[in-house]
Amino acid sequence: MSRSGRALLGVLALVPPSTVDAIEQPLMTDSPPTVVIEAPLDGGFAQPGEPLSFKVSVTDDVDTVDCTRVVVTYDAQVAAVGPDCTGVLTSEVDGHTFSARYTDSGASTGTAEVMLNPREQLAPSGLFEQAPEFVVPHVNLAGINHIAMELAAMGPGATMTVHADTPDGAVVASFPAVPETGQYQWLAADVADPVGVHDLYFVANGASARYLRFQTVPAVTASVSPGWYTTEVPVAVSAAPLWDPQVSLDGGATWVPAPAVLSADGVYDLRYRAVDVAGRTTEIGATAVRIDRTAPVVPLTREHPHSTTLELAATDAGSGVATFAATLDGTPVTGPVELWRYPAGVHQLTVTTTDVAGNTATETRELAITTSLAELTPLMTRFPVPFVKSVILRLQLMAAQHAVDQGRTGEAVTWVKAFLRSASVLRDPAARAALTGDAATVVTQLSM
Repeated sequence: MSRSGRALLGVLALVPPSTVDAIEQPLMTDSPPTVVIEAPLDGGFAQPGEPLSFKVSVTDDVDTVDCTRVVVTYDAQVAAVGPDCTGVLTSEVDGHTFSARYTDSGASTGTAEVMLNPREQLAPSGLFEQAPEFVVPHVNLAGINHIAMELAAMGPGATMTVHADTPDGAVVASFPAVPETGQYQWLAADVADPVGVHDLYFVANGASARYLRFQTVPAVTASVSPGWYTTEVPVAVSAAPLWDPQVSLDGGATWVPAPAVLSADGVYDLRYRAVDVAGRTTEIGATAVRIDRTAPVVPLTREHPHSTTLELAATDAGSGVATFAATLDGTPVTGPVELWRYPAGVHQLTVTTTDVAGNTATETRELAITTSLAELTPLMTRFPVPFVKSVILRLQLMAAQHAVDQGRTGEAVTWVKAFLRSASVLRDPAARAALTGDAATVVTQLSM
């Protein structure tokens, strides 16, 4: 061994072993994670059936925090936690303790908890027989709009006030004078939030209490959508527990409990809200509910003269006509239909129409194209008959009509047959077919 090596060994021999161990193995400690419940607030409120939003923050000197490992409970009820350490729990029972727990990879656990109050509470039994006040401890009024209480007057001028921390502390709520009716009734008092957690002293002057509710005015929504309905519409209104949903169909003049069912066709001016036992109401929502359960109709008579045109259209008193299609003897047609292009007689007209709401109707009807002696003249004008020929045809029809007017039916038949012969040599095939066909029908009519 060299002289320098022997010197180093000599120095180390003078150092206590415990000191060497400390140098070689620094002391490491694992502090528990820090867990903070940001929401709900300590001393806040929860009610069975009411969604309770929560937010937890965690800091840890060992792990990158994984929020999905946070365990949140409300008494015995466990909530799912999202990747951002938030979630919503719908309480099932009246609880009190809301807690959050996080365990890191080093098996160190951090916890936090807050105490919550039920929104609805029972005043102590025998209240005011021994003392004119009672206390609701550990209350945070953040988000509370008013307190509703079931009160009865034990004499004239009965009142109830709520104070923070002591019976004569800052006034948190002051109820109106309790009517001396001999009956319990619900009254409401607006809240002046003293900020933070306080004990609340309910101080009575000649009043008796049974129940109280710490109320937050909720938002309300109605279960209807824009557009047209083709069935009856059940209208449900969502509201928080301890609030009763209502609807109005007359602009808010009268209100009925929700849900309600709308069935008749029409456009409804729906208003909706919720009301609590003390008569306080939420903001009123409004929407239109459109119902059209009736398909369009086609106003059409059976018989139509041969020389006329047929207007095809549907009417719909509700949402309006969206589509319209028709066939005549199986061939698609659009209005107006020129009936002289079809032979006289009975035809099949099929119409399919749909309104904006989606109601569809398909109907097949008989369409009778009629003719007569009087109808031959206007029918002739529908075709390009040469002038001289048209004069001859008109004179023949005038002679036939004169004979009919004189009661000489046989003579009228002779003139119509002469008309038929004249029409049979027309060059226009459509004119020839229509005029000869109708003339033959008129001969049959006159010969009966």
